[in-house]
Amino acid sequence: MRLLLMVAGMMGGFLCDVCAQESVSTDSLHCNTMALLEVNQQLADTSSVLIPYETVLLFYQTFAPSCINNAEYSQWSSELLFDMLYHAPGTSLRILTHPRVNQAHVLDEIAHPLLDENIPLLRVRIVQAGGPVEIAQAVLRALADAAIHLQEH
Repeated sequence: MRLLLMVAGMMGGFLCDVCAQESVSTDSLHCNTMALLEVNQQLADTSSVLIPYETVLLFYQTFAPSCINNAEYSQWSSELLFDMLYHAPGTSLRILTHPRVNQAHVLDEIAHPLLDENIPLLRVRIVQAGGPVEIAQAVLRALADAAIHLQEH
């Protein structure tokens, strides 16, 4: 908790540096809206062509089943998830194999978007990105499920 309070007042990349360290508990990142703020700032920075690996890792570490009842986090993370898949598809695929990322939960979030997303465009971005074949196929299956989910709602 002390770490999060300290980090809350120091944005501008510091959060990514701290959260990328091995000593930080992944549990402390679950549902972390400060981490989402950092990611949102990186995505909004149009001068940033490449989103840093640490930012992408930080983002995916925030996902956990325990966040399902946190409405603010759930809505914002869902929106950012699809933005991240669009802007950093290759890095996203590599990070989804990281041991500190709950891959199954992220895939479930992809399969059940809260907002209307451009699934065909995201599928193209994932295919073009390359990356680990197994995870790319899993993301493509989740996107296919998302297309069905969006048609039903």
